Amino acid sequence: MFDLKTPAPGAIKTVQNRQAGRLYNAITDSLDAPVGGSKAFQSAFNVARKEARERFANLELSEIVKLAKTDQTTGFAQRLAEPGAADAIRQMKRVLGEPTMRKVTDAFKKDMADDLGNFTQVFESFDKETLRKLLTPEEIKLFGNISTQLQRLGSTGIDQALEKQARNRLFVRDLINRTDSAGVANLIQLVQQSGGRKGPLGRSLSAGIVDDIFEDVARIQADGGQINDDFLRKAIAGLDNLGFGSLLNRSDRQFIRAIIDIAPFVKVTRGGAGASIQAADVAENLASFGDPKGQLKGIFSIIQKMGYARVMKSAPARGLLIGTGKAKVRPTRTLGAIGAVLATGTTELEQERDIPELGTN
Repeated sequence: MFDLKTPAPGAIKTVQNRQAGRLYNAITDSLDAPVGGSKAFQSAFNVARKEARERFANLELSEIVKLAKTDQTTGFAQRLAEPGAADAIRQMKRVLGEPTMRKVTDAFKKDMADDLGNFTQVFESFDKETLRKLLTPEEIKLFGNISTQLQRLGSTGIDQALEKQARNRLFVRDLINRTDSAGVANLIQLVQQSGGRKGPLGRSLSAGIVDDIFEDVARIQADGGQINDDFLRKAIAGLDNLGFGSLLNRSDRQFIRAIIDIAPFVKVTRGGAGASIQAADVAENLASFGDPKGQLKGIFSIIQKMGYARVMKSAPARGLLIGTGKAKVRPTRTLGAIGAVLATGTTELEQERDIPELGTN
């Protein structure tokens, strides 16, 4: 069973390795707590179990040392960064030293930031002792917060708010395409009656307008078109002339102007007029489409879920998006930005789940 759970040096753990590991741990737990038998049996059994534990610990350590010598940091991180690995991590710090272990913990944090879909499940599977060996107390708190916010983001209420925003975006786009000034005036009046620009409806509509421009720019660039600052200034002027200017505050206008820096990251599916940014494009093609270091998969996975405008409201996320590719981004910084975006975005979306769906009456 030990051999089945242990991948070859330099290899990534397979599903079979993980399944064997869970079975190995279950068997080990059972053998560590036998039921029945005389005191003499218990004493002899405990001596034998101690010797067996030491032997398997040495085997585990020797396998990890072999892996460390391959210099496969990601595979190394996957081997050490798993539940119940506190003893192995403690020993490896002595064998390899802090600089190498820092690479391992950074690889673990990057893996977590890149795979937000499984973040909560993986994080909650860890025992506290192993987490304390991998993360600082502040990072453990940050991970816990991200886990909580991701659970909120997956709730039915937030999905409902996002669906309404998407449908309302189509309604607003139709008003713009028809240059329907009267329709815009009626909509602005409804926004004012619902709390103004800072109210749930106004906030959702302004985010939708910014996201719509973002997707338009991404499509144009994906088709080989050129976008400059003048194009974006004219887009803002067109909204002002039609009457939507009251929905856009200074930050919204800055986010629109910043699209020129962000759009090259996004690949758009060609599917006719209804094409839009697709999750698979963002997640799978990001590394080869503007992010050669593959540093921002986690941030872009939130954009695909919550939209560009909400992510850009976060100063840490803005700094990563606009400055990416110029220097290596530490995983803790990426996770901090993810946490900041989620904290604000999920709260806003929870408040917006009861906004009206436009054009239904």
